[in-house]
Order: sequence, then structure tokens, then C-alpha cells
Amino acid sequence: MPSLAHEGLIELVRQRPAVVADLLAGPLKIDVPQFQKAQLLSSDLTAVTPTEYRADGVVAFYETPEAESPAFAVVFEAQRRTDRAKRLSWPVYVATTHARHDCPTALLVWCETRAVAEWAAEPISTGDPGLLLTPMALGPDQMPVIPEGPIARGSQRWRQRRPEDFWRRS
Repeated sequence: MPSLAHEGLIELVRQRPAVVADLLAGPLKIDVPQFQKAQLLSSDLTAVTPTEYRADGVVAFYETPEAESPAFAVVFEAQRRTDRAKRLSWPVYVATTHARHDCPTALLVWCETRAVAEWAAEPISTGDPGLLLTPMALGPDQMPVIPEGPIARGSQRWRQRRPEDFWRRS
């Protein structure tokens, strides 16, 4: 059950929403944009109309074969062109994966072109200050060339190599 102090802080913001800007600009020294009105919105963040968020894939990495919880997770996306909507959904993918698996989570975007990789690698800000998601983007300049023959068909030697063994170093 929330304490009186907890409820008191909430009530202060309910009665005077602009106090949040005062707190940000004052003790925290955050630049707050000029505003004419501060309005308290619904704090219920439940999606009334469910929005489907589906990454291309999520890979979890475990410290041991017996481990039940992952030590690290990577959300991966294959991206052929720039798409503003992706820059809004990618933070949701990462935050949801992080909350669901309680482990550090990263975003890896495999891009078809250099231009898309440069776009995908740009940090995504949710505001200042706020969550800053920096996608790891791989374009043709970073992708390994997979030779023809047994390696390309999945030879044991290929399967034992790590991706970073093939990335170009600059």
C-alpha cells in the first residue's frame, strides 16, 4: 500500500502539474521547453486497443546450458529501407525484452545498404533527458563475405566461428 508521503507527492503533481517543470529546471538543471499549459494526463499506461509489437527475432544468451535466465538478450531486425515507425517501435521491443527477461538487452539491425545502416545507427531519444537507445547497425561494410562451398553450406568449421571473426575491422 502506498504511503502518505507517496500519495502526497502524487497529489502535489495532480494539483499543480507545472511543478514537474520546476523540478526539472531547478535542482536537475534540465532545459524544459517553453510552455503555456501543463496538463496531467492519464497515468494508466495500459493499451486500451492492443498494439502488436513483433520484432524480427530475439536471441537470448545463457551463461551455461543449464541456466534458466538469460545473461544477455539481443532484439534483431532486418531492415531494407528507412522507416520512421521502426524508430518508434524499436525502444518498445528493447524495453519489453528487458522487462520480460530481466537481463541487459541490445538492438541489432541488419541493413541492406550503407545508407540504411547509417540511418539505423542513429541514437533514438525518448526526450531530454530520457532513454537513449543506440542501435547496433550492420550494413554491407560490416558484414562478412560468406565464401561458396562447404563453409557457405554450414560446415562444422563455419558453425564454430563467432560473427566477430568475420567482421571487417576498421
